[in-house]
Amino acid sequence: MERIGKYDVIRELGKGAMGIVYEARDPDLKRDVAIKTIRFDLFPEENQREILMKRFMNEAQAAGRLSHPNIITVYDIGRQEDMTYIVMQYIKGMSLQSIMASKKKVAYSNILNIMEKACLALDYAHEKGIVHRDIKPGNIMMSEEGEPFIADFGIARVETSTMTQTGTIMGTLSYMSPEQIEGKKVDGRTDIFSLGVILYELLTGKMPFEGDNVSTTIYKIMNKEPEPLNITKKDIPSGFQHIINKALAKNPEERYQSCREFVKDLRGLPLTGDETLAYDVKTWQSREIEKKPIKKRALLWASAAASVLLAAAAGIWFFFIQKKPSSNPDTKSSAEITVALPENSRTDPEKIIAGAAGFVSESFQAELDEIRRTFEAGSYQTVIDKVQEILKKDETNEAALQYLKRAEDKINEGLISGYLIEGKEAYQKRDFAQTKILMRKITAIDKDHAEALRYYDLSDQSQSKPKILAVVENQRKAEENEDLLSLLSDIGADTVASQKKEDAVLLFNGYNDIKSVVSDVSVSFQNNNSCTVTFSHLLTGVYRLSGKRKILFEGKKTWRMVRQSGSWKIMSFR
Repeated sequence: MERIGKYDVIRELGKGAMGIVYEARDPDLKRDVAIKTIRFDLFPEENQREILMKRFMNEAQAAGRLSHPNIITVYDIGRQEDMTYIVMQYIKGMSLQSIMASKKKVAYSNILNIMEKACLALDYAHEKGIVHRDIKPGNIMMSEEGEPFIADFGIARVETSTMTQTGTIMGTLSYMSPEQIEGKKVDGRTDIFSLGVILYELLTGKMPFEGDNVSTTIYKIMNKEPEPLNITKKDIPSGFQHIINKALAKNPEERYQSCREFVKDLRGLPLTGDETLAYDVKTWQSREIEKKPIKKRALLWASAAASVLLAAAAGIWFFFIQKKPSSNPDTKSSAEITVALPENSRTDPEKIIAGAAGFVSESFQAELDEIRRTFEAGSYQTVIDKVQEILKKDETNEAALQYLKRAEDKINEGLISGYLIEGKEAYQKRDFAQTKILMRKITAIDKDHAEALRYYDLSDQSQSKPKILAVVENQRKAEENEDLLSLLSDIGADTVASQKKEDAVLLFNGYNDIKSVVSDVSVSFQNNNSCTVTFSHLLTGVYRLSGKRKILFEGKKTWRMVRQSGSWKIMSFR
C-alpha cells in the first residue's frame, strides 16, 4: 500500500494475526507513525467479523485512554473502504522478542530495567481498569535507548466489558495464566503471570513451560512448576527465584496482587556477579558502572609487593634505630639522614620512627617498640590508646604523633571502605536515602572522596526525578482540567508565571475538552539543584466557536527547573 487515509506508507513492519503493521508518515505533523490495519471483510462469517471489529475498536478505545511514558500512544483511528486502521506512536528499535531471539546475554541490570518499566506501565493500565491479556516479548517494543514500550492492546479487556464470554481463550498460549486458559474471568494478575514467564525467559533463555504441542504446554502451565533457575543457569542471583515463584503461582491469590508489589521485590534484589549499578537521568536507560573483580594474579603481585615493602621498612628501622649515632662529628646522625628521604617515605610507619629517632628519649623507646608491633598487627585503636599514654607525658613526641595520625588514617580507611560497600548495596536496592546517609559519613572523613560524592549525587538525583516527573504530570492534568492555580503552583519565576497565566487564560477561554498528551520525557541534571526537562507534547482542544477539535501544539518542549526549598520549580519554558 502507498497510502492509508492521509498517511504516506513507508514500509511494512510486520504481519500478525490481526493484520499488517506499517511505518508511515503523517504529512501534516511531519512525524513517523505506526499504522495497524485489519481487513474484516476477509473473514467469511458475519458473526466473526463483528467480534473482531469490536475487539479492534476496544484496542483503540483502551489504548486511547492510556497516557504513560512506557505505553505506545494512540493518535488516530479510521476506515478506508473495507479496511480499519489505528495510528500509533512509532518506536524506532525492535521488539523484545527479536532481542531474545538473538541469544545475546542481557545484563541483569537491563533485565530489571525492562521488567520494572513494563510493570509500572501495566500497573497504570490496571488502575484504569484495563487488562492487556496478551503480554509477550513481541508486544514489548524496545527503543534504541533501551526503553520498553507496551504495545497492542488489541485483546485488552476492559474489566466492565461483557464482550468476552466464559470459555473464550484470548492471548498467546505460552504466556497465558492458568485462569486465562480455563476461560475464567481475569484481572491484572493474569498480566503478572505473563510478566513472570518473560522474566524467566530473559534469565534462562528458556520458556518455563515448554511443550512439544499445545496439549503438553497447557498441561505444564496448569500443573507443573518450572525448573529452578539455578539448575538451568548457575550464576543467576538467588533473589530472582522467589520473584519467579510468586509471579508464576498457579493460584492468582498467591501471586503478586499488583504490579507495584512485583516492582518492590525487583528493586530489593541485591545483584552480584557481572551485575552493574544502573542510572541515567537523560534517557532513563541503565548506565553501567563496571565492577572489575581483582584477579588472583593481581592479588599475588600485591602480596609480594607488600612483603618487599615490609622487609625494606624493617631494614630501615634496624639500620637507623638499632645503630647508635656515630660520635664522629663528620658523620651524619640517623635523624639527618632520614630527613633527606623522599616525601613518600612518610607513609611507612617504620620510616616515620626512623625520622624521629634522633628526638626519641630513651624512656619511651620500649613503648614505641610496642606501638610499632601493635601497628603491624593491625590493632589501630590499641595503637591510639598507647600513643595517648605517651602524649600525656610528652605532648610533642614526634614519633608518637606520627603513629597517632597513621592509626587514625587506617581506622578511617576501614570506615570508608565499610560505608562504601554498604552504600553501594543500598544504591543497588534503590534505597537512595540510606545511600546518601552513608556517603555523607564518608565525606565527613574525606570531603573530596570522588566515589562517595558521585554516589551521593546519583542518589539525590534518583530521589529528585519522581518529583520532577510529578510536576510534568501535574501540568498535564492542570491543562486538561482547566486548573489555573495548579498550573501556576509549579512556576518558580514571576515573569514565567505571568506568561503562563496569560497563555492559560487564552487556552481555557477559547477551547473545551482539552487533551494533553506527554511522552518521551527525559531529565538531564546540571547539578543536584538544577535540571533540564524535555518531552514530546501534543495539545488539542475543541474550538468553542466552530465545535471542531484542533491541534494547538505538537512538538518538543524544554523546561529549566531548579530546586527551591525542597520543591522543583519551573524557571523557563521553551
